[in-house]
Formats: sequence, C-alpha cells, structure tokens
Amino acid sequence: MLAAFLAFAREAGAQADATAYAATPDQPAEIEPEPIDVVVRSTPEPRPTTRTTIDRESGRAAAGSEGDVTRAMGNGPGVARSAFGGGELVVWGASPEDTQIFVDGVPVPALYHLGGRRGVVATDAIESVTLTPGAYGARWGRGTGGVVQVRTRRAEPGVTGAALTADTIDAGAVTWAALGDAGTVVAAARMSLLDRFASVVDERSLEVFAIPRYVDGLATIALATGEGETAELSFFGAADELSRGRDDEDPSVRRLEKTEAGFVRGTLRWTARRDDGTQTTIAPWVGIDRSRTNAEFGSTPFGQSQRATRYGVRVEHGAPLLERVGPLDTLGVVAGLDVEGRRDDIERRGSLGLPRREGDPFSFGDAPAGDVAEDTIGLDSIGVGAYAIAIARLGRVEIEAGVRLDHDVVSGDEVREPAPRTAPVGDATYEPSLEPRGAIRVDLGGGTAMFAAGGLYHQAPAPADRSAVFGTPRLSASRGLTASGGLEARPSPRWGVEVVGFGRYVDGLVVRSDLPFPAPGQALTSTGEARAFGTQIAARASTSFGLRGAVAYTVSRSVRRRAADAPDRPFDGDQPHVATILGDQTIGPLRLGLRFRAASGAPRAEVVGAYYDGLADRYRPVYGALGSERLPVFVQLDARAEVEVSERPRGTFYLDVQNVTNHENVEEIAYSYDYREREDILGLPIFPVIGTRWVW
Repeated sequence: MLAAFLAFAREAGAQADATAYAATPDQPAEIEPEPIDVVVRSTPEPRPTTRTTIDRESGRAAAGSEGDVTRAMGNGPGVARSAFGGGELVVWGASPEDTQIFVDGVPVPALYHLGGRRGVVATDAIESVTLTPGAYGARWGRGTGGVVQVRTRRAEPGVTGAALTADTIDAGAVTWAALGDAGTVVAAARMSLLDRFASVVDERSLEVFAIPRYVDGLATIALATGEGETAELSFFGAADELSRGRDDEDPSVRRLEKTEAGFVRGTLRWTARRDDGTQTTIAPWVGIDRSRTNAEFGSTPFGQSQRATRYGVRVEHGAPLLERVGPLDTLGVVAGLDVEGRRDDIERRGSLGLPRREGDPFSFGDAPAGDVAEDTIGLDSIGVGAYAIAIARLGRVEIEAGVRLDHDVVSGDEVREPAPRTAPVGDATYEPSLEPRGAIRVDLGGGTAMFAAGGLYHQAPAPADRSAVFGTPRLSASRGLTASGGLEARPSPRWGVEVVGFGRYVDGLVVRSDLPFPAPGQALTSTGEARAFGTQIAARASTSFGLRGAVAYTVSRSVRRRAADAPDRPFDGDQPHVATILGDQTIGPLRLGLRFRAASGAPRAEVVGAYYDGLADRYRPVYGALGSERLPVFVQLDARAEVEVSERPRGTFYLDVQNVTNHENVEEIAYSYDYREREDILGLPIFPVIGTRWVW
C-alpha cells in the first residue's frame, strides 16, 4: 500500500527540540523525574511542498505494480496514465523528457526499461522513490517538469541478508552485508523473462507494443572514514533491447523497428556530519549513455545512434544558523554547486519527419515522406549551477526561499549543413539563467495546513535537435513558471486528505518550423508554448483490522501551441481525468489487493480523408485538427494476492493479475491502405504475473 500520496515533511527547521524523562540512581522510580531538555541539531533539509514518496515494501505490495516500486509511482495524483508499452512519466502536463530522473542524486536517462514494465533499478535494491511533480526547490535545475529521486538501499551495520525474486516478468537477486565495523555492501543483478511469455499478447498488438529484453545491476560499498564521515562508492546501470513491427515480402508494407539503449554510472560520495548540525557532501560522478534505433517504414529507412559521455559533481553544505531570535524559531541555510557536463556524438539517417515529435499528426502504419538525409554531429556542453536556500520557522509558519544561478555553455561542430568537401563550422552558445524559487506552509492546527510553492525553471534543447540537417544548431533553452498551492488535513494517523491546485507555463519550446520548405539549419524553432493547470485530490484511510485504501483523482488540461499567435491544441499526453482507487486487506499470512484505474483517452488528429501519392505509390491521409478526436476512456481493474509460506527464510508466492475483467481498452487506431476503414488496436488483455520471493 502507498505509505502516503503526498507526504510533506514538517521538520524543515534547522534544529528540533524534544523533552525526555530519565530516572537517576538516587531517585525512587515512583517519583516523577525532572524533565531534561534535549536539543538535537540537524542540517536544514529543503522540502518540496507537494510530493509523493513510496517506500520499497509499500510499492511492492500495491496491486497493479507487478511488484515494482517505481511502477507504483503511477498510482499517485498528478500522474497521467502511460500507454501499455510506453513507460513514459507524464506529470502535471509536462512531456516525459521534462521530468528529471535521479538515482542517489545522479541523473540517469530513464526511470523504466524500454516497454515500461520495470524500473531500471530492482525493487529490492531501492529504499524509496519520491516524485515532486513541479514547483521544486533550488537544489535541482535544468528541467521544466518534475523530479524523481530514487534512493537505493543501504545495508544496516551488522546485518547480512539476501533476496531472490522470480516471476513471469524477470528474475533477480539482491544481497546486503556488513564489512565488520568498517562499512556495508549492497549488490543486485536482474534479467528479463517476459519475452518467453510474449505469446499471451495477440500478434497485431505486438506490432505496437513490443516485448523488451533487459539486464540491470548495482553495487555499493559504504565505508566509515572518520568521526561522522562516510564514503560511498557506487556503480549501477542497465541495458535494453526492443523490437516490434511487421515483416513482409512486400517492402511497401514492411514496418520494423529495433531499439537498443543503456547507461552506466559510477559515483563516489563523501559525507561529513558534525555535532554542530552542519553537513557537507561532495559527490563526483561519471557515466555513459547510449541508444540506437533502426527502422524500416516501407521503402523509407531511419537510423539514429547516440553516445553521450557524462560527468558531474555536486558539492553541498548545510548549517543551522539561528535559534529563537525574536519571532524566529529556527533558521538554516543550504548552499551548493551543481556541475553537469556531457559529450554527445550523434549519427542520423532517414526521413526528416522521423522520429515523430510531439504535436505531429499521425496514424498507425502511415509511412513517412520518402525524403532521406543524413548527418553526423558532435556536441560538448557543460552547465554550472550555484544555489542557496534559506529555511526558516516562525511559530506555525515554515518558509523556504531559494535562488539558483545556472551558466550553460554548448559547443557544436557545425552551425550549418556542411557542403560537399568542406569542413564543418563550429560555434558555441552561452546562456545564463537566474531562477528564484520558494515555498511556504502554515500549520492551522488539528492536523490541517495550507501551503504554496513556485519558481522559475529552464531546460536546454535535446542534443539531437541541434543538427544542422534535421534541426537547428542555435536553439535556445525553454523557460517556465510553475506554481502550486493547497490544503492538507490529517486529523488522525488513520486517515487524511490533500487538495492541490497547480499551473505551469513554458515558452521557448522546440517545435517544427511551420514553413513548407525551411532554410537549411532552421528545421526547428524555439517558439512553442505550453500551458497546464489542474487540481489533484489524494485521500487515504486505514482500519484497525488491516484494511487500507487510497484514492487519487486529477482533473487537468494541458495545451500547446506552435507560436504565440497560433491556436491552442491539446498536448499529446493530455488526460483531463485520471482516477485511481487502491485497497488491500491483510488476513494472517494472506494479503489481498485491488486497483481500479480510469483515464481519459489520449487526443488524436482525426483522419478526414485520403489522396493517392503517385510517386510513392500509396495513399496518404488528410488529417483534421490536432485533438479533433480522442481514444476511448481507459478502464481497468487489477488484483494482487500474496501469501507467506515460510518465516525463516521468509518465502512468499504472489499472483498479480493485470486487467482481471479482460476489458478491451483501445490503445491505438490502425487504418486500411486507402484509409477508408479503421481498426482498433487493443492493449493488454488479462495478464497474470506469477512469482515467488525469498528473503534470508
């Protein structure tokens, strides 16, 4: 069960006061002792106003998550439903690439493996996952959407154990151990098994929703290096392969696509905690991202490969400053330096219309235009961000005020399409960004509080968009404003409710040029705009006899436009209504759970006609306005049953059934060759995941 849908930490001050009672030897036990004031100093911790945190065990046990804590993230409010096989995280109307993913503070390219069935870190190797959908503080930058923080597991001193898990999705092992008094170690490895069970999905659906293959792993060594000091060396990564489509002897109808992706990270983190409440962290890291896609759409090929060498370092220091000065109860500060660099080498060949961009009208099976181009580019970029955050508590009021200053430099090896037998001409761009951010929370008493947060944000264009052939080298960063506010009521530990309103505006989005024949090096422009607004409601309750439940509902709208004077259209991931109901009951060794989900269908451009293209010898569709139709409403009921069969070792068997009613949800629409007939492509049928887990 979800531990909380939107937990807000109240301990944002620089220090906490507590009262303890102790009996001394010269005092009779029956005499009430004198109270002793104990002051515990701690480093001030910036806290987002709105966030969802799910711990390992709660996420694993949630129905529909298939035992994966990162999959349970989609049960929270503010998160749009991802299509089967998509694995995209859409929060508060932001594109998936706008939401940053961090594993122990290190950026990674994806939260899920290709296909979206599993997270890139095994659940048994995770401590918790936190989603901040927007309006986050100054600690994080370079993104206009949300932030996901995956905190990996740490072994407890003196504790050794292991966990083995195997089901119809994958199999893996995690072990944790103490290295005497010096430190601890955690190691994990996992591989997919789902491709062995692909026959349960009909062949037509496999043309859209592929069955992935993947491996992932993690190793962390933590050592005590001194009084209050620790050093952690960590390596983790993942590798994926995904194929889908339809082969045919007739090349005009062939649809094949193969994607490979992976990443690896290495980081060394040194942390020092002092008795005066200060804390210092230095964390350098390095890594490699790679991706390759090859596709055939009729006679039009497409291929893109990208390798990125990434590196960075985060240095942060936090300290309590003042205590009980006038109306001020506590005051603390956090200051840091966040450096992130990368070298991208990109090769691309194919149609200018591939890969499809957000906002492009499309229909399944429609081949792209026959124009074929190619380009090879190299980009070096580095961003240096400095931030400072002040955290204060004045009675019932908590205030977080922060500012972030980013300096981004991008150096490319071409600013125009290179002519034959000429050397490319390079160029460099520099963009500074000053971004104030803040949050406030007012405790109204009785477990009720009001809160608000907001700030400015920026995000650089994707490296591949700077191609002089397929994009525009001198694109500028997009910039956005996000704000949220709401009311929380938790009068009892057994139940609570929270209502949050949010809004975001972003301009400078990268979009296709609206010119029919744009000049070379100007295929894309930074003129797009995005707006999203909505309200989310989260409630949870539990009983004394083991029954627990939670409800999340979001009503929102997300629109885009090509330029300031262009008409609005729905965002491709716009879902005006998303609702999730969770419930579980524990009866002795048996645990039962249900999840019900309903979501608005994604917008599409209706095919209103077709014409015959003699050069390509095929029919081409004529589209209506973007958002002129929507896919049907998605409705699904999932169930989970888990039974403990052994205490030492702790062994469980579980059955997680997706779509227990076998409801036929439409995930896409396919058309006949002349676009006169249409056919619904259905999503996942009833799909059982059967597995076992053993913990020593």
